[in-house]
Amino acid sequence: MGLKQLSIWPAPVPNGELRTSEAYEYVRHPMYSDVVLASVGFVVATGSPARLALSIAFAAFSSRNIDVEEQFLKDAYPGYEEYSEEVPHKMIPTIL
Repeated sequence: MGLKQLSIWPAPVPNGELRTSEAYEYVRHPMYSDVVLASVGFVVATGSPARLALSIAFAAFSSRNIDVEEQFLKDAYPGYEEYSEEVPHKMIPTIL
């Protein structure tokens, strides 16, 4: 990604390509998944109600951020709509 991609509302890089393999086969936004999972793990390890509240707030913000980012992705990549149907989970995969 690089420092230029750090943004509250990330947009795809010019001339980028849609990645759909590896972690992206299970969730559309694995980086958000990783951060939310680490946050929850930290809450469990510390037992802090304040950290729990912050983790919930971060997950809600991430969900909103994903909605905005997905519109950018739909506009930038013609195959994104099909990909999002094939991989329906944004952050949390179904484990079966």
